[in-house]
Amino acid sequence: MPLPYTEFSDDASAPLTCCQRACPLATDVSSYLALIAAGEMDDALAVVREVNPFPSVCGRVCDHACETQCRRGESDQPVAIRALKRYLADRERATLSGWPAAVAPAHQEKVAIIGSGPAGITAASDLARRGFGVTIFEALPKAGGMMRVGIPEYRLPAAVLDFDIEYQLRLGIELKLNTALGRDFTLSDLRAQGYGAVLLATGAHGSRDLQVPGADLPGISSGIALLRGVKLGETPAMGKRVIVIGGGDVAMDTARTALRLGAERVDLFCLEAREEMPAHEWEIREALDEQIHFHCGWGPAEFSGTEQVTGATFKACTALFDENGRFAPQYDETQHVTMEADCVFVAIGQYALFAHREEDGVTVTPRQLYQIDPLTMRTTLPWVFAAGDAATGPANVVKAIASGHRAAAAISELLSGHPVTGQWQPLPRAERPARAEIPSDWEERLVAVMRRSLSASVLPISRK
Repeated sequence: MPLPYTEFSDDASAPLTCCQRACPLATDVSSYLALIAAGEMDDALAVVREVNPFPSVCGRVCDHACETQCRRGESDQPVAIRALKRYLADRERATLSGWPAAVAPAHQEKVAIIGSGPAGITAASDLARRGFGVTIFEALPKAGGMMRVGIPEYRLPAAVLDFDIEYQLRLGIELKLNTALGRDFTLSDLRAQGYGAVLLATGAHGSRDLQVPGADLPGISSGIALLRGVKLGETPAMGKRVIVIGGGDVAMDTARTALRLGAERVDLFCLEAREEMPAHEWEIREALDEQIHFHCGWGPAEFSGTEQVTGATFKACTALFDENGRFAPQYDETQHVTMEADCVFVAIGQYALFAHREEDGVTVTPRQLYQIDPLTMRTTLPWVFAAGDAATGPANVVKAIASGHRAAAAISELLSGHPVTGQWQPLPRAERPARAEIPSDWEERLVAVMRRSLSASVLPISRK
């Protein structure tokens, strides 16, 4: 999408806002910051909602690439853009007087969306606003996809997610829970029921396994399974000594969740050196603050135990990649460390789980992703599209939102008889807030709002 001119600076020679370019949604950051500084909070949130149907969620869990590119950071510190978005969204939830009105269908064609994660709900919202009838089919008992079952409560409270989802469903979107592709219906069934297009937005709910001796022992499970179970109301038993294997965000969430479930000590082992860990830096710092014990540069060699895992042995990792840059860990087989454990959680990667039939004509790539045209999100079956983690690989919420927008644009073009390009544009609003005049004390005003928005930190550890 083209980027409008928005400059939040008194430097006339400054380039088009770097923060906007860094955002996968091209959020008009400087405009909503200017509106906040001018005290126009409702208008500021309206600017955010033009491109982002999950302001409450992204105000908490977005990786805020915009802040790393914020030019303010060149002189002191970046503006806390994510926290300000959270402030706007929290303010709306506290003061909302009514839900948005449902959009009357303007087209006969209807769309089926498989999966209610960020990509699926974003696409459903776009299509509903454009007058298409939309039904979301969700296999889980609650909507939200990996936002629901993959992000711990202390980072994303269920009530916050519920609000953002309900706000979109009120547009007239039908939601069917506990309804799974492959178990309860097929793509052919949807076609026979009159759906003109289908979007596969099923996420990446599979967890990669370890291929080492003892990896199938009871007491060894995936971090994804732990996070999902907790978010769906289960109360898994947690031993006193817990080992988590992995260096990404899921591993951090798993380790911190284990503490909250009663573990007395959590040790995290990963192949990467500390500076190479794929987890976001703030996730790592928060895990360290909570006394997670890091062991970087170690890979699992074997697990011990008979009827239950009792420990794990690790070997030193000397290199992660081969001379061609391919992932090919190398080890020093003479260096080992062994640690006792009551349970082990593996968080070394995710992949998509596919439930469509081969005869449907939807191709899966060797990387276990839906094969799509990256511009149109179209699969090898012309009326079926794919978006989110199952199409582009595991990523973050805001990137899934972006792919949902693109898929919805392509579907709208297909059903409207236009060439399918996938070029998404936000729907124009009748009264987009005018560019606010930036007050002379804008810095002080933003700092005051940031302090309020940052005052509610993540939930503390509560041991059971």
